[in-house]
Amino acid sequence: MLRLEKKMSLKVLHTLSGISLLVLISNLEVSAQHPRFDVFQPESVSAVVGESVTLPCSFSYPRDFGPIRNVNVYWRINTFHGDFIYSHTEESTRQDYRGRIFLDGDPLRENTASIRITDLRETDSERYFCRVKVIGSGGRTEQWQNFSGTALRVSVSARDPRCQVFQSRLLSAGVGKSIVLRCDFNCSQEIEPLEDAKVYWRINSSRGNFIYNHSEGFTRQDFRGRISLVGDPQSEKIASIRIRDLKIRDSNSYFCRVHLTGNDGRTEQLQTDKGVKLRVSAAGMATTMAPNVTMEREAKDTWQLHRTDVIILAAVTSVFKLGICLMAGFCFRWHIGGKPAAPLIPPGLRQVSGHGGE
Repeated sequence: MLRLEKKMSLKVLHTLSGISLLVLISNLEVSAQHPRFDVFQPESVSAVVGESVTLPCSFSYPRDFGPIRNVNVYWRINTFHGDFIYSHTEESTRQDYRGRIFLDGDPLRENTASIRITDLRETDSERYFCRVKVIGSGGRTEQWQNFSGTALRVSVSARDPRCQVFQSRLLSAGVGKSIVLRCDFNCSQEIEPLEDAKVYWRINSSRGNFIYNHSEGFTRQDFRGRISLVGDPQSEKIASIRIRDLKIRDSNSYFCRVHLTGNDGRTEQLQTDKGVKLRVSAAGMATTMAPNVTMEREAKDTWQLHRTDVIILAAVTSVFKLGICLMAGFCFRWHIGGKPAAPLIPPGLRQVSGHGGE
């Protein structure tokens, strides 16, 4: 009997741990499948002294936050809590960057907070952090900042590839809506102005089928009438596309590819290796969020626990620990006494047998 009870206690213990892990895993999966506020920057960008460079930054937010009235863009330097060097709404630029920083794109329409720095100097070699403040209807405000930032390397001569291409990592939108899949590229000044720039987009994998080719006017049948190019690739160095009338089946990974011909006649073919993951949700599946919480996300593909996740995780952990303590206490008493202690009987009462007799 004692062995059976101990086996049962261990079984209960294993069950509690299994339930805890299942709850934790399912909670993390929900967090990953329904992204909340998110801001993306590439890990690093290289350029040459005297040239200009774009520091890409794109962002997304829950559908239930809209409509958006205004977007404020800020950039910090050196560390996550470093000095602000730029604010496009306040028209504020730190003295050593005045006349050299410009907003690249439309934050309100394109969900981009990229900036362009001209007349680069070696002293510009720093880490830059993009911060976004979104103002919704009714004055509702949220602001969040990329956690890792982008390392800008400015060298005297070109030692890196002549061109680089950047994409966001994760975007979300609702059925029937439209969304911009941002794609930026930089080229060294020695091959500019570009003679030609061709844009291609693939789906599913880096070797997947082409769904769009702007130079040949090709659009795959299931995207016809729904994909359009955003901006001028040759002059603006942007290869973004807009997808309209989103459908659930559009949830996939998309890869930006560019063929660039420099002023020397040489052509380079560039494509992102990871692409952007687009998640399209049906109406009524809007992402929930905790108000007035600043969200931070690393540039790498990592999960971030939000406030709701932390609360659930803490509760599950507490229940798990309580179960362990209770089981340990029972096992200790059985080990010492050989059997459970007899129940306490108040004075004046007699113990009744299991058959109801005296």
